[in-house]
Amino acid sequence: MRYWAKYRKDHISGVGRIHLLPCHLLDVAAVGYLMVTNNLFGAADTLKQVRKRSAVFCLAS
Repeated sequence: MRYWAKYRKDHISGVGRIHLLPCHLLDVAAVGYLMVTNNLFGAADTLKQVRKRSAVFCLAS
């Protein structure tokens, strides 16, 4: 794989470490899912507000 999302060089060994982009995207999706299902930081509440606003916007168009 040639695509990576994060790169960090270990200061002690000097070896570079990468986090492949597909793995990073899965990690982000999993954390987002947990944030919404558990309403962490009000994520579910925020999405409900966005849904209501977008519905009103679509009706007004």
